Amino acid sequence: MLNVITFRICFRSLMEDGFSFGITIVRHGQTDSNHKNIIQGHLDDALNCTGLYQASSLGKYLQDEKFNFCYASDLSRALTTAKIILHNNKNDTQLCVTQLLRERNYGEIQGKSVSELNKLAKLHDQKTPFFVPNGAESIEEMGGRAKRVFQQIVDDLKSHKTYPLYNSKTDEDFKKLRLPNMNRKSWLRIENTNAQVSELKHLNSNILIVSHGGMIREILRFIIEKHSHTIPAEMQSKVFGCSPNTGFTRIICNLKSSVPSFEILGVHMAKHLPHHNSSSTK
Repeated sequence: MLNVITFRICFRSLMEDGFSFGITIVRHGQTDSNHKNIIQGHLDDALNCTGLYQASSLGKYLQDEKFNFCYASDLSRALTTAKIILHNNKNDTQLCVTQLLRERNYGEIQGKSVSELNKLAKLHDQKTPFFVPNGAESIEEMGGRAKRVFQQIVDDLKSHKTYPLYNSKTDEDFKKLRLPNMNRKSWLRIENTNAQVSELKHLNSNILIVSHGGMIREILRFIIEKHSHTIPAEMQSKVFGCSPNTGFTRIICNLKSSVPSFEILGVHMAKHLPHHNSSSTK
């Protein structure tokens, strides 16, 4: 109960100040396991060449947007995606790396194919999304992590928490990456000119989250189910589906009324990718 009470107090304090902030939630770039439909969970696979390209493309697309904070999963496929986005960004951003944003722990099924998971769930007469293999994390446990992520963000905004500014020039691991040349003529530049950018400029703060397909789904579930948010009709079919690699979702959290409200601007968008590659594996 303590965490719930703390969360409500923090929300109430920010409401008194008329606070609103934007959230851009990004799924990591592609890995070889994604390409082969292998379940990763907490296995720490690196981005493949396609994933590096996807992250670089999104970084270029978002390069002019000011993010106050970036919260990233500590698993390398998400953390590398976050670093590439920040490397391309023209503004300084504070980076917080957290295990709370990890993918679901799939226990004994990690490293095996999605088809094997489906067969095992069917054997136990359960639907795949809700089946819990031996040693795995439940959907309810993931939902608890999603809630704690929001609590941490609100706590940080309320207390004016600071994290180190990310600088790719001093990051030895980043220097080892073989990033694609995004200036080559074969790359189709897609300008970020949509109206959402101007909608985010008036907000008190702007947050970037880089995580995983399953965790992003639980964050959206937390927003929609816990806060009775109505999903626009055109988004209903995809909101609980899995985001494509480096797909991004945009949300405005408004704390200017007695009850927190969320406005979903777009779900699992991939406007930065000339050819939309939608891998479905975590």
